[in-house]
Amino acid sequence: MSKVYVLGGAQTDFERNWTKEGKNVIALLKEVMTDALDQVGVCFSDIEELNKDNRVACFVGNFIAEDYISQGHLGALLTEVSPALYGVPSARYEAACASSSVALDAAITKIKDDQYD
Repeated sequence: MSKVYVLGGAQTDFERNWTKEGKNVIALLKEVMTDALDQVGVCFSDIEELNKDNRVACFVGNFIAEDYISQGHLGALLTEVSPALYGVPSARYEAACASSSVALDAAITKIKDDQYD
């Protein structure tokens, strides 16, 4: 069985009040995506290259965003973060407080099945 390693990641700060900062969900997504990519040494041009061969996807853990921002599928908003994400498949996973864990599990499964890098 092949092993999958998590090289880095990012999360938003629960204490921040994005509205008071004058920021919306797109700003939140840009910040967290940039932080995560920086941690693993990947840039948006790398995503474009991987996408040419259908070797990249986004797995978004999300707990009830539709109640807070009237948008449930945050993966669909990733194209607002960067044009490099155009055409990249994305899926939203919700499992209450375990949403991110479920998204990570789905990503690991797809990588092990050699569907994505």
